[in-house]
Amino acid sequence: MSRKAAAAVLEPSKGIKGCMKQRILLDLIESVPGSFKVMIIDKTSAEVLSVCLRMSELMDHGITLVEEISSVRQPLPKSPAMYFIAPTKTSVNLLIEDWKSKDKYQEAHVFFTSSAPDEIIQQIAASNIARKIKNMKDMLLDFSVPESLSFHFGQLDEMSQLMGPSINASVLQNAVSKLTSVAHTIGDNPIIRYQNTSLCRMFAEQAGASIEKLAQEVITMKKQEPRTMLVIVDRSVDAAAPLIHDRTYESLLDDLMPLKNMMYEQTFKDRSGKDATRKMPIDEMDPVWTKFRHTFLPKAIEEVPAALKKLLDDNPALAGGLEKGAKLSEVGNAIRSLPEFQEKQAKLSMHIDLLSKIMDEYKLRGLTDVSALEQKMVCGDITFKDALDAVKKARCDDDSKLRLILLLVVCFSNSKDFTSAKRTQLIQDCGLQMQADSIENIDVVVSKTGALKGTKRANPNGDPYTPQVRLIVEEVASGSLSTTDFPFLRPSDASAVAAPATGAKKSLRSGTARLASASGGAKAGERVLDLGNDEKITLTNPQRVVVFILGGVTRVEVRSAYDVTRELKREAIVGGTSLLRSNNFVRQLPGLK
Repeated sequence: MSRKAAAAVLEPSKGIKGCMKQRILLDLIESVPGSFKVMIIDKTSAEVLSVCLRMSELMDHGITLVEEISSVRQPLPKSPAMYFIAPTKTSVNLLIEDWKSKDKYQEAHVFFTSSAPDEIIQQIAASNIARKIKNMKDMLLDFSVPESLSFHFGQLDEMSQLMGPSINASVLQNAVSKLTSVAHTIGDNPIIRYQNTSLCRMFAEQAGASIEKLAQEVITMKKQEPRTMLVIVDRSVDAAAPLIHDRTYESLLDDLMPLKNMMYEQTFKDRSGKDATRKMPIDEMDPVWTKFRHTFLPKAIEEVPAALKKLLDDNPALAGGLEKGAKLSEVGNAIRSLPEFQEKQAKLSMHIDLLSKIMDEYKLRGLTDVSALEQKMVCGDITFKDALDAVKKARCDDDSKLRLILLLVVCFSNSKDFTSAKRTQLIQDCGLQMQADSIENIDVVVSKTGALKGTKRANPNGDPYTPQVRLIVEEVASGSLSTTDFPFLRPSDASAVAAPATGAKKSLRSGTARLASASGGAKAGERVLDLGNDEKITLTNPQRVVVFILGGVTRVEVRSAYDVTRELKREAIVGGTSLLRSNNFVRQLPGLK
């Protein structure tokens, strides 16, 4: 029985989700010979598989059956069994139980989602299954990839445990371990820079040492050129991002109508006119979702119904039914086209339904004026006096009012006019005394280090606010990111940075990087980023940039990764210790002092 870390994949094709998919296919499934393989999974590995692979893809690679490890299963003594499970006592006990009395399968291949502790390995070695195990690997896939250009660790309330009065060492170590898994999955020992805070410095040192140790074992992690640029920041880098109502489809869905496991249950009329329901996933396998998820809400509400109308206009026979006397060939074509047509129609209908409900909720909460005020504050288009008056007069629910007050503190933290007395009076005027601790503690996550200028951008198709994450990626790309505010973990790595874009220059107006050209050291067309659904980006600079946020990453920051990737033609990935919603951010504020 041998145990080793699986070899890392060198060339991702679809962002970090593509890296994970390739690792599952190459280092897990293809490593087991045969064409009648059985895969046994648990809840943890099921979540990993579901975002990367369809059942048809598993079957294409010789997987004939996928079963839950906790279910009652029939023995298949002529098939090799691939156990893809978390290294937990529950899953490992079920693994051992499979082979306790007799051989259930031809042989066993065990793949752990994360690094298995020694006691788990010893337990397996002492059991009857040990003689049948052909290989055992730590896949190091213990993190979530909800989208091609984002990842998170699913940690709960970690911001208050990392940025509060004392750092929770186990929470920090858990994040170090999972970021090491991310580095392994992308197949690289990255160049590390960090926001110059004590938390980021400590985390960068520990993560750097952990990744370096793994890279000594996995030789391919030292062969990727140019090396990925990993920038580590904490939530203080942008305290506005978790508070604003980002007015794009995906952000508002997550803010106003969060869906469990991104599954939507829709009620509709079937062809007979009867009420029916259907559950539909919302993910990157849905072309309507990938096309419109980052679209400004008013534009999405206009364009999605237009897309449905075009589908119906282009397929009148399928939409209204064939006329009597239709030719046999016409009937045959209609039958072949019907499933695809119905699927497209159902997805467009679902998104129209969702968009309508989001808009109803948006209006019900009075967010039209609230969102406009938020944009004025984060872009510096309003004085403190006018902002204070507007916040007091805002007609909205208490949650939105609290977010406005917190945003006011974030945007005017350096204003001499915003005295402690005025803050206290504002809390009383708005009747939010129960939230006083949250308002007082927001200062902890207002950055004193590394804040970049240029958060306002002209945007005819959306809000002008630009998250700090995007500004960081732009300055990395132009070679202008401050080495004082964002030092290199290893000073020697400064010389290993890929050449900045040709013609990159500094904007004197905003003080942020503006790229005249996105071409770098790599030849055009040398590497293509495939975001799915026919969107392929030829990367003119092959160096990947990853921004990792201690304290959680927000939806607006995820969107900014796609925006900057498309604009600069340089792969930008953003991740965090969690996928941070506004209510989770606010709930943790009382624990920061």
